[in-house]
Amino acid sequence: MPDNPGYPREAEVVEVKKGDSSQGVVSFELRGVVPDAGLLLSEHPSMEEALEAKRRYEDESLE
Repeated sequence: MPDNPGYPREAEVVEVKKGDSSQGVVSFELRGVVPDAGLLLSEHPSMEEALEAKRRYEDESLE
């Protein structure tokens, strides 16, 4: 990330359905809560990957 915001940082995982309902394509977006509300941070094919990205984003010790 070019601009790493300070801590504390919070994010949420948002499930997004893509395409029409017959395709059933789902992705999981990691979106900022604090300090950048609604900012798209990343997109993932599974909830597990999105939760891991959330953990890394919020944990100051991993920087």
